[in-house]
Amino acid sequence: MDVLIKFSKKIFDKECHVKGYLLCELPKQENYFHLKQKLSKKVKTIYFSFDGRLVAKAKYISHKIDKYRMIEYQNGYKIENLIVFGDSKKIKSSIFKGRIINYIKDKKQKKYIKKLLKDAVG
Repeated sequence: MDVLIKFSKKIFDKECHVKGYLLCELPKQENYFHLKQKLSKKVKTIYFSFDGRLVAKAKYISHKIDKYRMIEYQNGYKIENLIVFGDSKKIKSSIFKGRIINYIKDKKQKKYIKKLLKDAVG
C-alpha cells in the first residue's frame, strides 16, 4: 500500500521550503520525518505533496517512537531512495480529498499517481 502525505502551509510557506526540508533537513535526522498520525504498517511507498502538487516520492523503511519529541509528533518514519521532483505536478483534488494522509488503495488513484510519476520523471 502507498500513501500520499500533504505538507501543510502552516508549516511551510513555499514548495521550495518543502524540497529544502526533504533534501537538507531529513538527512540530518537520519532520514526520519515525524507526524501526529500513525501510518499503516502496510505502507511501502510515501508520496509527498504541497499546495496540491506532487513534490517527492520515497520508500518507507521503518517506524519508531521518539519520546524526546513533542508528544504529538513522536511518530517517526524512516525513508530511503528519496526522489524530489524538479518540476512538481498538479494533483486533482477530486482524487485525493482534503485529508493530510491519503492511502492510495483503489485502481483509479494508483493509475493517476503512475501517470503523474511518468510525467514528472519523463
